[in-house]
Formats: sequence, C-alpha cells, structure tokens
Amino acid sequence: MSFGDFDSRSPSSSSARPFAFNPNDNNAVSTSRATTNNTSLRELDSGSYVRNIDRTSHIVFQISNNVASIQKLASLLGGTRDTPDLRQKLHGLVDDTRDMVKHTSQDLKAMSASDDVISFEGRQKKLAIQKLQRDFEQVLSRFQSVSKFVAEKSREFVARAKAAQERHLEPFKEDEESAENAPLLGNAQKLQQIRAIDNEVEYSEAVIAEREVEVAEIERSIAEVNEIFRDLGTLVHEQGYMLDNIESNISATTINMENATSELRTASKYQKNARARMCCLLLFVAIIIAVVVVVLVA
Repeated sequence: MSFGDFDSRSPSSSSARPFAFNPNDNNAVSTSRATTNNTSLRELDSGSYVRNIDRTSHIVFQISNNVASIQKLASLLGGTRDTPDLRQKLHGLVDDTRDMVKHTSQDLKAMSASDDVISFEGRQKKLAIQKLQRDFEQVLSRFQSVSKFVAEKSREFVARAKAAQERHLEPFKEDEESAENAPLLGNAQKLQQIRAIDNEVEYSEAVIAEREVEVAEIERSIAEVNEIFRDLGTLVHEQGYMLDNIESNISATTINMENATSELRTASKYQKNARARMCCLLLFVAIIIAVVVVVLVA
C-alpha cells in the first residue's frame, strides 16, 4: 500500500463547488450590505422589507440544500467511494455553506435592527423575522452536526495516513542504512528506490498537511456556528421580551380603555339625570311663578 492510495491528486488540485454562495447573485443579495452602508431599515418601504425577508428565506433554503449535500457526501467518507475528488468537493461545500451562514446571520441582525414594534405592520415584520430565525436555527443545527462528523472523519483520515506512512517506511530504514555504508556501484538501484520513497514521503506529508488544514478550517466553522447560535439566542430572547412587553402594554391599554368607556357611560348617565332634574325644577318654578302671577292679577 503506498501513500498515493490516500490521495492520487496533487494537494493543490481543486474541483467545482456545488451550491456555491455568490454575493452578487440576485437570489442571494445580502442585506448586511445595507447595514454597512448605514442604511436604516426604517427608511425602507414595506415592499423592500418583504423582499429582504424573501431573499434571506431563499438563502436559508439554499443552506438547507447544501447541508443535505454535505450529509450525503460525508456518508461516503472512509468507504470504497472515498476519493480525493469527493473530499475536495466536500470541503469546498462546507466552506461555501459557512460563508452563507455568516452572511445570513448578519442579514438577520440587520433586519432585526428596526425599532418599529408598536404599529401593526412593525409587529408583523418582527413576527416574520422570528419565524425566519427559527428556520435558520434549525438549519444551523444540522450544519453544526454534519460539520462535527466531517471533522471527525478528516481526523481519522490524517491518523490513518500517518500510520500508513510509518508502516511503508519501516522496511526501507535498514536498507537505507546499509546502502549508505556499502559501495556506491553495488547499491545504486537501492539508492534510487530510496530517493523515490523520499519523494513519495514528501508528497504524502504535503497531503497530510493539507488535510490537517482542512480539519482546522472545519473546526473554525464549528466555533463560528457556536458563536452564531449564541447571538441568535440573545436576539430571539430580546425580541421575545420586546413583543411580550408590547402585548402587555396593549392588554393594559385595552383594559384602561374599557374602564374609561365605562366611566364615560356612567358620567353620561349622571349628566342625563341631572339635566332631567334641572328641567323638572325649572318646570316647577315656572308653574309657581304662573300661579303667583294669576293670584296677583286676580
């Protein structure tokens, strides 16, 4: 078994990445650009806001598709279909998905920056964002799990490659020592074999180093996803607290309005009664005056 069995292509080779995130794609426009340009969401009309939510929802759906593809490719690691091309494609897809996750997290933060939660329209927007955040959190959890699985499989690959390297070199250690101590002409063929082995070792070490870099990148992705999870948790908690306060204030306002209406009705009733009593009193006075006038005239 040679080191080439672990990777038959050059360490710098690359392959196409499916579902790659393109910031210039109209279907994946990042609203975080608006935040960078100091554009407040309060300055956007309702149509723009809805389009931002739709675009971000589309990206979340695209991330979900990427995660499904990663899971499918990751299931082949360590098996008979595990090839350098597969690993290149897998790690490229993980990198692209990580970028999409970071952009989407920024977009959700930007959309959540609006402080219009009093009006009916503002509350509807907040509820739509909360639903989008829940969907994103579910996809993020799947991406986190599959990233850990890929990292573990990659670490196993590196360990196997290093073990294979040691086993492959062991038979040649004694030959190399004897060749160096023997006459040059009698051992030219062995020296040539040793040089070939040295070249293969260098290549194998380059492959192992590249895989270790990939493991480090995946572990960095996992750390970033953990941070995004914490940010999302804080964001959802703050929004939930804000909406709960608004609901409480609305309920309190409704109760106060009902009480005020009841008091107004009572006051109106008292006022009507007072007017009736005043009319009766005036009528009584008028009758007395009429009687007095009649008596005086008579």
